[in-house]
Amino acid sequence: MAATAQDSLAPLRSGEGKKDEDREEETEYSPFYGIEKGAVLQEARIFHDPNLDPRRCSQVITKLLYLLHQGETFTKKEASDVFFAATKLFQAKDPHLRRMVYLCIKDICPGSDEVIIVTSSLMKDMNSRVELYRSNAVRVLCQIVDGQLLAQIERYLKQAVVDKSPVVAASVLVSAVHLIKHNGEIIKRWVNEVTEAAQSRQPMVQFHAVALLHALRASDRLAVSKLVTQLTRAQVKSPLAQCLLVRYVSQVRRRGWWPAGATGAAAAAAVTAAAAAVTAAAAAAVKGSSEVPVGALREQGKGCVAGRGVQQQQQQQQAAQQKTNSSSSRSGNGRRISSGLTLKHVIADSQPGPGGESRPFYDYLEGCLRHKSESVIFEAARAICNLRDVTARELTPAITVLQLFLSSSKPVLRFAAVRTLNKVAMSHPMAVTNCNIDMESLISDQNRSIATLAITTLLKTGSEGRVDKLLKQIGGFMSDIGDDFKVVVVGAIRSLALKFPAKQRALMGFLASVLREEGGFEYKKAIVQAILELIQEIPDAREAGLGHLCEFIEDCEFTFLSVQVLALLGREGPTTKEPARYIRYIYNRIILENATVRAAAVSALASFGARVPELTARVVVLLKRALYDNDDEVRDRATLHLTQLGGAAGGPEAICPSLQLNLAAMEGALAAYLASDDTQQPFDVSAVPKAAPEAKLPKPQGGLMAAAAAGGTAPAAGGAAAGGAAAAGSAGGAGAAAGYSSQYEAIIKARPEFASLGPLFKSCAPVRLTEEDTEYAIHAVKHVFAEHLVLQFDCTNTIAEQCLEDVSVMLDLAEAPEFEAETVLPLASMPLNEVGQCFSVLRRPAGISAGKMGCVLKFTVKEIDPSTGEAEEEGYEDEYQLEDVEVSGSDYIRPLGLGNFRGAWESLDPATEREDDYGLGPREALQDTVETVMGILGMHPCEGTEAVPPNARSHTVLLAGQLPGDVRALVRLSFGMGADGQVAMKVVSRGDSEEASEAVHAVIQEA
Repeated sequence: MAATAQDSLAPLRSGEGKKDEDREEETEYSPFYGIEKGAVLQEARIFHDPNLDPRRCSQVITKLLYLLHQGETFTKKEASDVFFAATKLFQAKDPHLRRMVYLCIKDICPGSDEVIIVTSSLMKDMNSRVELYRSNAVRVLCQIVDGQLLAQIERYLKQAVVDKSPVVAASVLVSAVHLIKHNGEIIKRWVNEVTEAAQSRQPMVQFHAVALLHALRASDRLAVSKLVTQLTRAQVKSPLAQCLLVRYVSQVRRRGWWPAGATGAAAAAAVTAAAAAVTAAAAAAVKGSSEVPVGALREQGKGCVAGRGVQQQQQQQQAAQQKTNSSSSRSGNGRRISSGLTLKHVIADSQPGPGGESRPFYDYLEGCLRHKSESVIFEAARAICNLRDVTARELTPAITVLQLFLSSSKPVLRFAAVRTLNKVAMSHPMAVTNCNIDMESLISDQNRSIATLAITTLLKTGSEGRVDKLLKQIGGFMSDIGDDFKVVVVGAIRSLALKFPAKQRALMGFLASVLREEGGFEYKKAIVQAILELIQEIPDAREAGLGHLCEFIEDCEFTFLSVQVLALLGREGPTTKEPARYIRYIYNRIILENATVRAAAVSALASFGARVPELTARVVVLLKRALYDNDDEVRDRATLHLTQLGGAAGGPEAICPSLQLNLAAMEGALAAYLASDDTQQPFDVSAVPKAAPEAKLPKPQGGLMAAAAAGGTAPAAGGAAAGGAAAAGSAGGAGAAAGYSSQYEAIIKARPEFASLGPLFKSCAPVRLTEEDTEYAIHAVKHVFAEHLVLQFDCTNTIAEQCLEDVSVMLDLAEAPEFEAETVLPLASMPLNEVGQCFSVLRRPAGISAGKMGCVLKFTVKEIDPSTGEAEEEGYEDEYQLEDVEVSGSDYIRPLGLGNFRGAWESLDPATEREDDYGLGPREALQDTVETVMGILGMHPCEGTEAVPPNARSHTVLLAGQLPGDVRALVRLSFGMGADGQVAMKVVSRGDSEEASEAVHAVIQEA
């Protein structure tokens, strides 16, 4: 007996054995209860009945489709029998049955051999006068035919594209979108008809036509850009098509498929000219011509080439001519044109123009904000908010529109608006402050997703003076939402506390109050993690935070959290003013908790005895009581710690000895010891150099919450997750820059050659040295050491026909005379579509050294035998010109997080203070100016000063950083804007040395 399809709906069988009267009262009832494949196949025989019953036939087809969609499989014979029987239903004239027949044929088509049987009936329906038959016949034919049969009926489908009936035309266009994946060449011949359909007055036809036009050009960047330019000029009346067009515009800008510096009509003309020039160049290259029309490309692309003069283009052309032999062999596959000018030279990133003019397509997006369709308005507003390096002036119209949506009666509009504003608040909090009043009213919204997004946005945009009011509003709000939303709110409060350290007492108290309430593990974990982070980042919050956590573990049901808090108490508790107050809380865990928590409490208690001599005797007495514990782990730990406390070492080293050694140097020394013949003497650990203490770097905020805000996809808490906590302003950028050191630290430590260089001070962001569309992808990473600069080159080969060996980068130090080349570590083989590293080690003088280094990639080329896949034994040497690597003063500064900037400022010697004034010229807003200067210095903003109040004419920013040798540098930036928009900046710096203060001014003057 075949298995029933109802197995997947087992919960619906709860009424088995009940009477019919009882079954009628059940809330859940499946109309397909108990159906079996065998029984349904028997019922399908009614399709052969000469007196067809349309209703019964429709019911049988419904059961067949249900079985299919529940995962039931049909044998070849069963599928063929049902398919042939269904073809006889074309005789029926019932419209509802005919629609079910179309679905049945489309889903139960056994193979291409049987398709020919039903093709004639479907072709007859295509020529019918009934629109329902024609549209569905088109959908079914496009679903079941192969490429050969599609070519035979192509003429009918092309005619249907421009059919007067919108239902038929839309059906063909939708089917073509699916067909283009496997039969693209046939669909590309419909361009004229599809273009005509894109001008249709029917909204759905125009919508699907625009989608198909984009799909036809998706693989050609310039063609997509040209299409978008044409459609923005045309009158696209369909709201759905307009939404698609807005998304395509965003895609073009985001991926850099536009001419640099072109605006308005100039952008469209430049795109068209560049497309024609590149097409001509590619055609000449494919024909094997040794001379590509570089002049035409250069002339047509004059308005498109960003930052490259005629002289530089001529130099590139001459260099390309010298390497004709090596270049022409690659031009045939479209990887490089022998002129040296690639697509990247023509297409550049879109930025605001130098004279303040709008970037390409911005006027179009701004015009869409006045569309009568709400969906178009929202898409345009979201596209403007997602602009790269968007300014406050560009954001203003989009924010205004979203603010109107906040007061809409439609929940979906309110949700969309507040989610977008929440994302904008992460990077431009001051731009959203005008919406705070409207968002405050949304805190009581019946939709909890909207309310959560509103409160998290307010937490990001609110000022320090409004924190207390927001906490009062959140207090009544938290009891009405689920744990998923509470986690998001807790993350936002954590970010707010880090932004305004002066308000840590109120915010810490709020976290402690919600920690005592009921909640699940993830919710409690988020609160504990928030308190732990505040304790680590804000020194003034440590005492209060530890006290709240002690009260929490008194009644904590989660073992993981108890162990985590006990470990923190053992690490931080002994350094507080009154360490004895924590002994009681820890010892209570030894008495009352499970074995895992008891073991953690024993270790935490021993830490107090080792680090606080006044408490050692009391701790020893308590540990002796743990010697009789029922658990082996607890007894063993107590025995171990008692022995350690009674030994001669004493202090923290007795409990947790630290091994502050340079691990890379340790590995090299051990390898040398084992390789030597003299292993009779023990290994001397004291000969290994000590590791420098790690600098306290600011942690980038956001994490999972920020990712959820970007995606905005989760079933229950998707909207809430979109409002995750993230550091406002540019503080996250500084944290990300600081994180490069840890990212590359493992790579540096894995190379024994770098062990003698000492600890790594900073790793800079990777810089691309090749164009995006070239055959080799090379990135440079600068690693700063005390007396050396290491250049790491990440190399990737994209040519499968070649193997590159002995890869290295030769440096020209003519413009960087202060550097001296020491060592070159080549890459044995450049991997295909993977990253390999080669290094250049340079000695640098003390202080800050800047310069520009020319780079040439040298390698040995070996061709790959296509028959064996192996590289040939003989190869030839070749080289590839790379972009220059620039070393600037900001490369020597890494961000430094400070909880008390003013205290650190006063602790520095006033004699090291340096002061200077700078004129920055006309600017639109102070916020953009502040972010620019912070990006130049690469320092960490302190005390939330990176956020400029709205409409402010003056502002002060506090920055902190470190130079090599762990030398601190603190900066006060004072900005002032005149009535004419001119911005002046006063820079006051202090440091651990005069050189550190002067280095800050040198970086600004260099920029």
